[in-house]
Amino acid sequence: MQSIALSMATANGYGRHMKELADTQLSSMMKSQYAANILFMVSVCLSKLAMITFVRGLSVAALDRRFAMGLEIFVAVWTVVGVFGMAFSCHVPHTWDYLNQQCFNTTAWSIYLGVTNILTEVAILAQAILIIIRVKTNLQKKFLLASVFSFRILVIAAIACELAFINRSPSSHDPTFDTAPATIAMEFTQALSIVTACAPQLKPFLDSLQSTGMRLNGMTGSYSYKASGSNSYARTGRSGGHSKNSRSIPLREGNHTVVTAKGDWDVDSQSSQTQIIREVRTWTVTDAPRSPVDENL
Repeated sequence: MQSIALSMATANGYGRHMKELADTQLSSMMKSQYAANILFMVSVCLSKLAMITFVRGLSVAALDRRFAMGLEIFVAVWTVVGVFGMAFSCHVPHTWDYLNQQCFNTTAWSIYLGVTNILTEVAILAQAILIIIRVKTNLQKKFLLASVFSFRILVIAAIACELAFINRSPSSHDPTFDTAPATIAMEFTQALSIVTACAPQLKPFLDSLQSTGMRLNGMTGSYSYKASGSNSYARTGRSGGHSKNSRSIPLREGNHTVVTAKGDWDVDSQSSQTQIIREVRTWTVTDAPRSPVDENL
C-alpha cells in the first residue's frame, strides 16, 4: 500500500521540478505523500515486531524475553508517536499541504525518527547475536546463524543514507525535486526491513536452528502419551532426551495403549515441521498365570 501511494505521488509529478507542475498535480502529489509517510511507519513497525517476536522465541531465558517485550512496547509507542507526528505536521484541516500551510520543523522530525529507527535496529540485532553466542554448537554454525540476522545491518545503512539526504535539503525551495533521493532511500529501508524480517523464516535457516537444538519458543520437542482405560498420562520434553516411565499398566485383557509422537506447531504446513516423525503403536496386554519356576525366582 505504501509503495502504491508513493507511485501515485510520482505519477503526479514527484521527482520533477516544482515549477513544472500544475496546482492540481501538486495537491494530488502531497496527498499521496501524506498517505505514503504514514503507511511507511506502520510497515516498518510490523517488520520490527515480527523480527523481535522471532528472536524472543529463540530463548527461554526470562531476561531475554523481558528485554524483547520491552523492545516491542517501545517500537509500538515509537510508531504511534511517529504516525501522529506525520499526520499533524501541518495545521488542520489541510495537514497534508506542506507547501502552503504552516508546519513544524519536518526536517528535525525526520532526523529524530531516523535516529530512533537505527537504535531499535541495533537493539534487535544485538539481542539476536547474544542469543546465538550462547548456543552450544560449533563456531561454523554460530556464524551461519548470525549471518542471517546480520543482514539487518543493511536496514541500518539505508536509514543512514536517508538521514544524509535529509540533511542535504533542510530548507529546499524545490522540495518536489530535492527530497526525491531521501524518499528513494526510505523505500530501500522499507524493502530491506521486510526482506530481512522474512529471511529467518526460510526453511534452511529453520533446519539449522533444529540442528543446534533451538526452536521457536525455546522448545526442541513435545511428546504426549495416552493409555486407554483408566490409565492415561502426558509428558512434554526435549527431543533427544531419554526418560524412564516407571508407571505400570494393570494386566487386564483388552487394555490397549497408544503412543503418539507429535510436533509443537505447524504440523500441516510446508515448513520444516512436516518432517517430524509421527508414529502410532497399539498393543494388547493380557493376563497369564505365573509358572512354578517364576515363583522360585
